[in-house]
Amino acid sequence: MKRIFFVLVCFSSSLINAQTGKKIGFYSTLDANLATDLVGIIQPEPKTPYKTENAEAGKFTYGASALVGYQPLSWFSVAGGLRYSYVLPNFHFIYYKLQTNFYVGSKFEEDLTYIFANFGEIINRTAVESAGFFGFGVGKIEPLGSRFGHHFQLGLDLQSAGEDAVVFVGFSYGIILFSNKKF
Repeated sequence: MKRIFFVLVCFSSSLINAQTGKKIGFYSTLDANLATDLVGIIQPEPKTPYKTENAEAGKFTYGASALVGYQPLSWFSVAGGLRYSYVLPNFHFIYYKLQTNFYVGSKFEEDLTYIFANFGEIINRTAVESAGFFGFGVGKIEPLGSRFGHHFQLGLDLQSAGEDAVVFVGFSYGIILFSNKKF
């Protein structure tokens, strides 16, 4: 019964949204990201030799992610996939990642602007047993062809590893392939 209800809701929402706004349908993304420690930007460098030697080396992080998603409504999409992040030596995290996008702006614009929220948990074994992240930000999808485009994201991530947590501000660039060629 739940499956029938879910199929009916998805089908009816697709009929309604076919006339109300642009949708990309099913999509996949591959992107690279680079971020820096927000506290390291705001706080001045330690001045004593002891604090300089013992300061955390995690001033930046970089990585990549691959997602597969679906946009059932013209204002909402959800995706899941994998994310790799390098934070420190011996801290190479592979996360599962879930991301929701809320599209804002006019439905008649060629580009899609969105607000996103994402989170993930570690799936590999590394220097710590438990790690995760939570983030949010803004992004933009620019179509380059009938089923191809690129996207940009600017966001904040709270990454935790064990008992420590760091806030990163970062930029992401990637490509997107989507199923709706009328986009």
